[in-house]
Amino acid sequence: MLTSCLSVCPFIPDFPSLNIAQPEGIRMNKTVVVRTLNPENLGQNGVQREEVEAADLSDQVPDTESETRILLQGNPVAQMVEDAIDAERLEHLIVTPSGCGEQIMIGMTPTVIAVHYLDQTEQWNKFGPDKRQEALELIKKGYTQELSYRQPNKAFAAFPDRTPSTWLTAYVVKVFSLASNLIAIDSEVLCGAVKWLILEKQKPDGVFQEDGPVIHQEMIGGFKNAEEKDVSLTAFVVIALQEAKEICEGQVNSLGGSINKAGDFLEAQYENLRRPYTVAIAGYALAQLDKLHGSRLNKFLNTATEKNRWEEPGQRLYNVEATSYALLALLLLKDFDFVPPVVRWLNEQRYYGGGYGSTQATFMVFQALAQYQQDVPDHDDLNLDVSINLPSRSAPVVHRILWDSASLLRSEETKENEAFTVTAKGKGQGTLSVVTMYHAKVKGRATCKKFDLRVNIRPAPEPVKKPQDAKSTMYLEICTRYLGDNDATMSILDISMMTGFAPDIGDLNLLSSGTDRYISKYELNKAFTNKNTLIIYLDKVRLALGVQVGQERKFISHIKCRASLKLQEGKHYLTWGLSSDLWGRKPNISYIIGKDTWVELWPEADECQDQENQKLCQDLASFTENMIAFGCPN
Repeated sequence: MLTSCLSVCPFIPDFPSLNIAQPEGIRMNKTVVVRTLNPENLGQNGVQREEVEAADLSDQVPDTESETRILLQGNPVAQMVEDAIDAERLEHLIVTPSGCGEQIMIGMTPTVIAVHYLDQTEQWNKFGPDKRQEALELIKKGYTQELSYRQPNKAFAAFPDRTPSTWLTAYVVKVFSLASNLIAIDSEVLCGAVKWLILEKQKPDGVFQEDGPVIHQEMIGGFKNAEEKDVSLTAFVVIALQEAKEICEGQVNSLGGSINKAGDFLEAQYENLRRPYTVAIAGYALAQLDKLHGSRLNKFLNTATEKNRWEEPGQRLYNVEATSYALLALLLLKDFDFVPPVVRWLNEQRYYGGGYGSTQATFMVFQALAQYQQDVPDHDDLNLDVSINLPSRSAPVVHRILWDSASLLRSEETKENEAFTVTAKGKGQGTLSVVTMYHAKVKGRATCKKFDLRVNIRPAPEPVKKPQDAKSTMYLEICTRYLGDNDATMSILDISMMTGFAPDIGDLNLLSSGTDRYISKYELNKAFTNKNTLIIYLDKVRLALGVQVGQERKFISHIKCRASLKLQEGKHYLTWGLSSDLWGRKPNISYIIGKDTWVELWPEADECQDQENQKLCQDLASFTENMIAFGCPN
């Protein structure tokens, strides 16, 4: 396998000293339990008792504190909505959009959907108008930034010079359509993207095709699975077009016909689908077109596991997204007997720390539960008394949850990591969530499922040129190789600098420019944080043995030099030159043989047995080992 190594010199700038010491280890949020409180159905004699064990903190850094938060709520989405607006408490849920065309949409998503929910349920009086205005300003900023990635053909891509993406353009249409009720969105931007999708990306049979895959695969949710992509992409685009229909129907004459043509394709394919995710997303698209009836409706309902979720083994985030699509379909069908267990399951999947953990799951669960609040508003029968019995407290903590205050999040904190009991009685439903925050030890070697990552840091040797005014310079080497079955597409290295250090921009520019271009681009986190963050983009991490045997390379030499080279066909040579002697760009590079090029005959194995070649063969073997271990010297 090919191992990619990057080297950067971080240094300490000669600035006035700051006290920026932080606890050792990695800050972790560990979900201890998420339980439904429903004493009438889950309790005994109207009383529900939940025993909560202490969190397993076996990997905690010694002499550091932990904090356990006990959260209570009576509304399925209340905690997420409050978290989305309160940036100080859950800073990562709502962020200032930045980065490439895909990253901006990732940043906009939770803000747009949280404001949408609060507007639809008229709950701004509980959070204050100032917070709404703050959220709207972030949405405006994201919208303005995203326009810089709008191409002349009206489509969108991660970068201006990249092939536009069908999925990303449809997602922009979807989010901008929802945001048009919040801020001023140019209809030409929205409808231009709609027109591009229809005229450029829809086939005669109604299918939408993708020619510019999304780089940030984590943002596309269940569509990432390779199975049934035609159906899931077409359903996704249809849903986006339906969102924009009210705005763009007058500007795009073919919009209605395009949606119906895609609907006919989904209708024809539906009963042959195997993935619960595809059944759910296509089911919602068909429900929007009033085509989810008869045998197709039976297929949709029978795919649900235990009648409350559309589930694929080991795919929690996809399951949240799929079940949210299914809930929206059920609400359109007005099947209110099927709805409650689905809402209950979605509610129990929530974990503390940023919505549901992915762009699509977060967007869809907010949208579905907000629609549920609109369509099923009769929840006045909610009156829960909840007692929290902590051994470290002299008396239990008691909360009462009523419908008119259900959306308020009740929270208790304790510094003790201990087992405790929660007791609930009364009518209605609520949710108990327990989360422990602590600093965990950094593991000596952590390998994810798809990448092998090795990081080495050491003091820079004296000959290394140091940035001006640098007080200390370190040499950071990052080696990664891909462990999957195919080449990895766009990959990202997110590097937190050591306290007080900053990367050498000169090194980064060398890596991102020149003939080889080891990295695609880099970004420095400009936000005011305690640590500098460097993000490196890699266009591809290949799965290969360096080069293919027999692959041709083009070498160019002056005609007068060819005779003196005495190159023989079938022989092996070591060729060493300067990067300035490379012409063109990958993969069409030509190698110039000039005055600074070293060409050495590499003896065959049997020739190395000759005494005159033994020293050369030993040197070449040592050279090979050094190249494999350390790469080309700078």
